[in-house]
Amino acid sequence: MSAGAKKRPVALMVDDEPAITQFLTVLLKKLGVTAIATHSSREFIEKLKEVRPDLCLIDLNIDDLGVGFTLIKAIRNVLGNSLPIVVFSGRTDTQAITHAIEMGANDYVTKPLKRELFASKLSRFLHTEELSLERAHAKAVPWGGSPVTIELACHIRQVDEFGLTLATEHFLEKNINYQIGGGLVESI
Repeated sequence: MSAGAKKRPVALMVDDEPAITQFLTVLLKKLGVTAIATHSSREFIEKLKEVRPDLCLIDLNIDDLGVGFTLIKAIRNVLGNSLPIVVFSGRTDTQAITHAIEMGANDYVTKPLKRELFASKLSRFLHTEELSLERAHAKAVPWGGSPVTIELACHIRQVDEFGLTLATEHFLEKNINYQIGGGLVESI
């Protein structure tokens, strides 16, 4: 490495499907991240002892159903909260997502991965020129009082004295106030 070259961040991943780790390795390389792929929890733990990654990518259903949860908890127990953990899983149920976050995961991405969303989530934890360029290509959402109209596919989960609870597969940032309009909302 030359004197001015920056060290590429390292992502240690575990998924028992080689096609997934091969795909992620290529994608991460394009995003300026060095990937180290493992295919079992045992192999992942051995690599974690050898390499100090900048990020862990963990599938929930490696080896057996739910082993990923145990792996997340073990990492947090041994290394604390300093190492970012992103779960990538085919499980889209709220219980799995909630449990992964409760065990110590920093974020959760569902399969099949969407490149823009995946890059956006990684950019919270890793900084590369490629990730910055990827984010720059995404359309910026106006911030701070600028009016914008966004159409989202969602359904109403609950209506109570606090308002509406909606369910959507779109990423909406927490702790942001959203004003919702439309025929249904105006009639409630």
